[in-house]
Amino acid sequence: MTENLLIVVLAVLALLVVVLRIARGLWVGSRQWGSSEGSLFSPDPHLAGLLEQAKGAPKARVKDILREIGHAAATAGSPEKRAVCFDAAGRLALGELKRPGPAAGLFLRALRADPRCLSALYKLEEILMSQKRLRRMEATYWDVLGRLDDAAVGSDMWMRCWSGLASLYAESPRTVRRADAIRKAFATFASEPEASREPQPASVSADERT
Repeated sequence: MTENLLIVVLAVLALLVVVLRIARGLWVGSRQWGSSEGSLFSPDPHLAGLLEQAKGAPKARVKDILREIGHAAATAGSPEKRAVCFDAAGRLALGELKRPGPAAGLFLRALRADPRCLSALYKLEEILMSQKRLRRMEATYWDVLGRLDDAAVGSDMWMRCWSGLASLYAESPRTVRRADAIRKAFATFASEPEASREPQPASVSADERT
């Protein structure tokens, strides 16, 4: 990471507390959104059937199933469904074929299809951290955060990315200040009284943004 980028990151973190004030009005809705996050990525019956067929199947059959899932992803009618397909394919590549490299690529595709796919992030963390690919993990956290919308503030994915960045930065004396900045921002966010997190009228939210 260049020095200029480091300055930008620290400036963004300094402004995070201000941004979180705007996010307070979205808190209740985002928590409800986060609680349903898992259901968004439940496989459909056809995909569930393919996953069941792959259990203990010969590698040739698993590869055929991966191709079927790939076709399903290509023809999926929404980013959420594409993410489900890529996430499922990644799990097959990792679990049945024991190929973490291709699996990581599929989990990345799931996150690029829909940055809310928390299960893909979990598995990607498992792979990249075991391979010590910390730069790739850091870049993924930032990429996901950059593509989450305002309604995702406070969601499980949002929290996971920020806490993951804090953990990565805490590992090195050169970046520990970034970890401290993230944790301080989290402490401020968590200390906001629950009553102040009620949704604000649209006119108030608009004024706060100016």
